[in-house]
Amino acid sequence: THLLAKGDWKAKGEIIEPAFPAALHPGPRIEEPKDVLFIPQRRKALALWLTDAGNPLLARVMVNRIWQGHFGEGIVRTPSDFGRQGDPPTHPELLDWLATEFAAQGWSVKQMHRLIMLSRAYRSSSVAPAQSLSADPENRYLSRMTRRRLDGDSIRDSILATAGTLNLKMGGVGVIPPLTREEMQAARMPHLWPAHPDPAEHNRRSIYLQMKRSLTLPMLQVFDAPDSATSCARRERSPVAPQALALMNSEFVAAQADHFASRVRKTAGSDDAQKLAETAWRIAVGRMPSEKELQTSIEFLYRNGLARLCLLIFNLNEFVYV
Repeated sequence: THLLAKGDWKAKGEIIEPAFPAALHPGPRIEEPKDVLFIPQRRKALALWLTDAGNPLLARVMVNRIWQGHFGEGIVRTPSDFGRQGDPPTHPELLDWLATEFAAQGWSVKQMHRLIMLSRAYRSSSVAPAQSLSADPENRYLSRMTRRRLDGDSIRDSILATAGTLNLKMGGVGVIPPLTREEMQAARMPHLWPAHPDPAEHNRRSIYLQMKRSLTLPMLQVFDAPDSATSCARRERSPVAPQALALMNSEFVAAQADHFASRVRKTAGSDDAQKLAETAWRIAVGRMPSEKELQTSIEFLYRNGLARLCLLIFNLNEFVYV
């Protein structure tokens, strides 16, 4: 690779050897053979440089991203900017200790998940006394667990898992799910969105859904799916009316409510209204309903049927919030 005078590809200047940016932590010299045919060692050199004990930034950035995934906000609230214009860490000693542990445990993300999720901070209640709320309204100092809404991918996967239709198959190419008639009309070129011929593939986890820059799956888009053309350091969460309308009226959620109703009836093994309502609550939110919730559910069940009750449960705050 040559330095080009004024960007002119014909005016080749000095040869530029592979190296690390001088403004950053200086890395070792990258020696490569001068032969035409050789195996480049640049990626290996980059990996060794990033994980070198004298370069602590990678571990700090990574554990901050993992922490952000569990708490909604990182210890540094600007995950892509650890410089002077970014936010300072709220708990600098904790960040440094986690980074040290991350490297000591062989850079294992799974071990870091376990360490964080077994901590008292992660297991604390989101219900806090008034004194804590007034002293730490933004919860920057972890006085409680922050109550936060699931992202669109997790909401879709939770609906499928609760309905008993989630396809847990792993790997493979991206899946194109079918669109409704209205969604197809909104697409500029519907022929570029051919749905996968196997219906079982349509219920794959959201991570396997194919995304196009020109058309994001509406169910995910309404719940703040990130722009696929830019880097997304942190998912935004905006509570807007179309989200409630999507959970109440979309064909996808209505179809999964029907599947959920079938699962509830099969699991309950009875048509008793109380047993059906208790089973639906237990599957969806992992607990039995209170006496008031149970009575309301039974009355709703008698008036609207089991499928509509299942749709109602999909719309509970408890279902879409952590």
